[in-house]
Amino acid sequence: DEGLPGKPRPDIFLEVARRIGADPARCIVFEDAPFGIEAARRGGMHAVAICSSHRAEDLAGPHVLATVQDFDELIQS
Repeated sequence: DEGLPGKPRPDIFLEVARRIGADPARCIVFEDAPFGIEAARRGGMHAVAICSSHRAEDLAGPHVLATVQDFDELIQS
């Protein structure tokens, strides 16, 4: 965690974007928890909701591009 505030604060996502030199608006977060989905929104990032432990409705938002059941579904696509 490197001392950064936890989700739903976007600090960890913004720090990763900074380190790789990416514009947060061009980043996609893959997240399986409501706080992570919210952190992506607060950071100005898009998200893909991984619905392995939460319903799609719990991970919804205008910045969520897609929902999948689990990471295996991404590999098969």
